[in-house]
Amino acid sequence: MGNRINWSVSAVLAGSLLANCGGDDPPPAANDVSVQVVSSPADAVSGGTALVEVKLPIGVAVSALTVTVNGNQLANPFVAMPNGGPAALGVVSSFAAGSNTIVISSNDSTGQRHVGQVTLTNTAKTSGVLVAALQPLNCRTVELGLGPALDADCSAPVVYTYLYKSTDTSKNSLLAYDPASPPPDVAQTTTDVGVTVPFIVRNERGVIDRTVYDVAVLFDPSKPWTATAPQASWNHKLLWRFGGGCTPGHVQASNSAQAVDNSYNALGLGFAVATSGLSVLGNHCDTTLSAEAVLTVKSHIAVSYGKVRYTISDGSSGGSIQQHGVANNYPGLLDGIIMSGTSFPEVASLAADFGDCHLLLNYFNNISPGLWPDIAQKAAVLGKFDMSSCQVVDTNAFALGYAFWQVAFDPTAACTKPDNAQPPAYAGTLPPPGVYDAIANRAGIRCTYYESLVAIYGKRAGDGFANRTYDNVGTQYGLNALKAGTISLQQFIDLNQHVGGLDIDGAIAATRSVADAAALPAAYRSGQVIDGKGLANVPIIAYQSYNNQIFHDSFYNWSVRARLTAANGTAANQAIWTFQGSPGTFPIDAFKIMDQWLTAVEADTGTDTLPAKVLRAKPASAADACLIAGAKVTDAPTCAAQYPNYGDPRLASGMDLTDGNLKCQLKPVDPADYSGAAPADLAQLRAVFADGVCDYTRPGVGQQRVVPWSRWP
Repeated sequence: MGNRINWSVSAVLAGSLLANCGGDDPPPAANDVSVQVVSSPADAVSGGTALVEVKLPIGVAVSALTVTVNGNQLANPFVAMPNGGPAALGVVSSFAAGSNTIVISSNDSTGQRHVGQVTLTNTAKTSGVLVAALQPLNCRTVELGLGPALDADCSAPVVYTYLYKSTDTSKNSLLAYDPASPPPDVAQTTTDVGVTVPFIVRNERGVIDRTVYDVAVLFDPSKPWTATAPQASWNHKLLWRFGGGCTPGHVQASNSAQAVDNSYNALGLGFAVATSGLSVLGNHCDTTLSAEAVLTVKSHIAVSYGKVRYTISDGSSGGSIQQHGVANNYPGLLDGIIMSGTSFPEVASLAADFGDCHLLLNYFNNISPGLWPDIAQKAAVLGKFDMSSCQVVDTNAFALGYAFWQVAFDPTAACTKPDNAQPPAYAGTLPPPGVYDAIANRAGIRCTYYESLVAIYGKRAGDGFANRTYDNVGTQYGLNALKAGTISLQQFIDLNQHVGGLDIDGAIAATRSVADAAALPAAYRSGQVIDGKGLANVPIIAYQSYNNQIFHDSFYNWSVRARLTAANGTAANQAIWTFQGSPGTFPIDAFKIMDQWLTAVEADTGTDTLPAKVLRAKPASAADACLIAGAKVTDAPTCAAQYPNYGDPRLASGMDLTDGNLKCQLKPVDPADYSGAAPADLAQLRAVFADGVCDYTRPGVGQQRVVPWSRWP
């Protein structure tokens, strides 16, 4: 199931091979050997190795196969798979950088020749497969337990460690295990396919994509394991862990989402559990890079451990951003996604929210405080429950050394971020040319969200800085509050006249911000704004901690739902579960139900589309729900009354719930929007909005569908 999406990776040789003339010539070749790369899309092989599946016609023996790569014959790596699996699997290596052709051939018992082939593209170094790597990078392999870096890509030898679960139930954590001196208290576990084995876990740690990865799985150290003969303790399922945050980084950072964390008892059930430093958005902020990490590490898992049936992922906050981006933009990498506690759609729209919060708080506090004594009026303009959500965004609320709005707009603040997970802390030392300074070091490294995506957004012609998508031209801040009578026309006009914008260094400017034109279509094509189309391929369970005061506003899951509906006509593949306080059994339920859901999809061998299969396989237990007084409630109106949603400044200015319009198209000021406005008021509004106001009935400037599997070298 890991390859349920059509990656266009298989090929049966077309046409026929010419046969020599003569009575003793062999019959012409039958081009009926199916050859498919199953470790990755065929045009995204990395590291020179791939797991390949072949399906053979009757009468062709696996042992008789001839295998060539680019015309050079290799030893036959293929092994017949038991239990009704594919005809054969084999790990094929010796790929050059660029295009390579594998040809598989054999004669059957009658002398008939059978041939198949596949052409693949290999990236020799496992970085830059989907997006150009951010430069420069400080290697930290020593601090991360791997020894000195071997090259500029921060490579290091792989390290294996073992852990086990004790029979002493008071010891909840996995303990260190020494294969040379096994402890006497190793517990047993029975996997979800009925195999009982010692609860011993091997954790593999190495470097792929210049970043430390971890793969943990039940593993008997006394037995061998290959991709074509894995140990029976593995159920061929994978749990991928995503970590939070969103901070540009030039440092080889550690994993905050640990693979050996036995959440859900995934390891005990037989799952492999994996993660990467690039699966922590707090290390880089680029979901395309997150997708590349999943791609390259899953490819390594396939060639080292075996074919993956399907992949479940989980993660909160920045982990939810990555899941939405990877599943929507690179379909097939993740098969079912769990938003585990808090959720955002993506960074680009969130950056607009954070930038608006910064501008509006500056206006309320420093420009016209006397005009806004009522907190409820200010909250209505922000689109929030109260002021606290924006205040958290605007201050160093978590002792990080910077405020969240600065991650997008301030080129220096986030350069001094600590390491997200493990000591020793990263103290802010950056490789040459050091940290940017507007006067003293304009060629220095700029640490903003936009700079971390410079390979996608491109560079500005004038100064070489990364293009930005942030734009508030025509935004009528507080329009909904004005129409509702919550604020006065005087407040509305003053606010929009003086709110201003953010310059390229994040300083507040008197004029509004204008997006760089090239960044807008790139943001949409690359999926920096997810469109929801690709998400139809995956079951989604979002269990949401209801909190509208620490910027993890609950409406974001519903914004994703609005995009799913707009793109696909339905959002039935998404379940939203809301709770406040203790989540009860929601986490465990989410994992079990997701596994059940994907098992049903896997068993559906019909010819319908994958989105149709996902909807058909949805368990009844995956319905929307909320916890009220500890009880699970599935009545939507009851849940909505208990857990009302709010929004952000753009929704409060008239944007719809999809919330993905980065730069609006404009229309003239419409007097109908301002009930009771006098001619002088309208004249003032036309002066404030000289270029027009946002027309949210039309797509945003440059708005278009995501291009799946786009590359940004």
